[in-house]
Amino acid sequence: WFGGIFGSGGSSTSWGGAKRSFVLRTQEQQHRWNCPFQFANIPKPKHWPELLSWGKDRLVRMLRQSLMQQRQREQKEAAAKRRGILASAGVAGGSSSSSGMEGDRPERCQTYETRVDEGDLVVLCSDGVTDNLWDFEIEALLSLAVSPREALVAFGDESMATPPSMIAKALTIAALHRSLDPRACTPFLHRMPDEIRQQCGYVV
Repeated sequence: WFGGIFGSGGSSTSWGGAKRSFVLRTQEQQHRWNCPFQFANIPKPKHWPELLSWGKDRLVRMLRQSLMQQRQREQKEAAAKRRGILASAGVAGGSSSSSGMEGDRPERCQTYETRVDEGDLVVLCSDGVTDNLWDFEIEALLSLAVSPREALVAFGDESMATPPSMIAKALTIAALHRSLDPRACTPFLHRMPDEIRQQCGYVV
């Protein structure tokens, strides 16, 4: 997931609202291009009986299939190594940590610290948003939102603030529309149909 904190820094839009820009932008964590970290704690075989007792038969079948595929890959790589194929081709053998049966552990997450102010907007979103929308487009879209503090100053009523759910919906619609455009030029180089999720909230 991508995280961003957007603040006005004292600037405003033509209609008097806050013009938001990045205060903090997290960096995507990837093993390689288009292969993002997958944070997960994959159940080990010793946990499968308990999962079955909970009725998680489908999950256990998937885990067994994945483990079988992992072992088959390891056997093929070991056989190829013995024949010297991998060595002559200059290819490194795989390991169980990148086989798909092991997820990236939470402790590998990058951490950030920054100052925030009342009215700043915090956005967490999947790469379905950032692969389809440029940063300046996200900033422009979020600048249309009115925070509770801005609503109180402008209208004397905090309840006239833009609901965070409406901001999330706007980001979803914009990213989805772009992902369906075959002529789109995006940060991903072309349209990217993908899962689009986000959470938004104000600093109060």
